[in-house]
Amino acid sequence: MHLIELARHDAEPFFHTLDDRVRTLRSLESIGRRYGLELLGWRLDDRCFRFAVDGPAPALPEFRRLSQSAFGLRHHHRDRPPVIWAPPTLLRTDDLDLVLQALHAGRSPWSSLWDLLGLRDWGIRPTLNVEPERLVTLAGLPRRPSMQRVRPSLETLGRALLMVTAQPAMHRDNSVAYAQLALRCQWSVSAVASARRLTRDSVLKAIRKPIRPSTVAALRWLHSPLRRVLDEALPQRAQAMPEKKTFESSRAARSGSSRSSPSR
Repeated sequence: MHLIELARHDAEPFFHTLDDRVRTLRSLESIGRRYGLELLGWRLDDRCFRFAVDGPAPALPEFRRLSQSAFGLRHHHRDRPPVIWAPPTLLRTDDLDLVLQALHAGRSPWSSLWDLLGLRDWGIRPTLNVEPERLVTLAGLPRRPSMQRVRPSLETLGRALLMVTAQPAMHRDNSVAYAQLALRCQWSVSAVASARRLTRDSVLKAIRKPIRPSTVAALRWLHSPLRRVLDEALPQRAQAMPEKKTFESSRAARSGSSRSSPSR
C-alpha cells in the first residue's frame, strides 16, 4: 500500500463545496484506473488530502502529477486562485492500522470511513478490506445502539440522500431512491407524490424498481448511532451544494431588475 498526502503551501482551502470533493474523488479514481492503481481510501481535509492506493510503484509519480494538474485545472476554470503546492508526502507501508488511522482518525466527515461503513454512496467505492468493528474502534466512534424510533420527516429523508449521494433530494437521479426511502419509512404514496410534485402512478412505478444502493445507504445512515457524529460535523451540509439557477429564478431576476430601472 502507498499512502500519499498532497497539501497546499498557501492558506487557501482546497474545497469550497461538497461537489468539489466528489469531483476530486472521481478524478483520482479515473487517473488511478489508467495506471493500474486501486483507490483504497481517502481523507479530503480543507488544506490537504490523503489517499491510499495499491498498485505498481513506478506509476505513482505520474499519478501524483496528473492528480495535481487535474485539480489545478478545475480551480482555474472556476476562477479561483492558483494552487501553490507543498512538497508531497509518500509512504510505502503494509501496516493497515497506520493507514486506517491516517485516513479516518478524528471522525472527519470527508473520509472514506462513512463509505466503508455503508453510510454513504457517492459512486466511488473505497476498496480497503476491513471489518466494521475494527473501523469503529480505530476511529473512536460510539457503539451505542440507535434510538431512532419515530418516523423521520420528509426533509430529514432529503438530507439523508444529500449526505449519501452528494446530490440534493430533488435531483432527478434521486427520484427513485427518494420514493423507495420514503415508503420504507412509513410515508404514504400520496405524501411522496405531493412532496415530489409527481403523480401517484410515477411514485408506484419508482418503488417497483430494484432497490437503489443509495436507498440502502440512506436507510443505514438514518438508523445508525453514528448519524449524530455526522450531524455535528456537518451542520451546514444542506447548503454544501452550489445552487443552480433555474429558468424561473432567472426570469424573476430579470423582471425585478426591469421594474427597478427608471422609466424613460
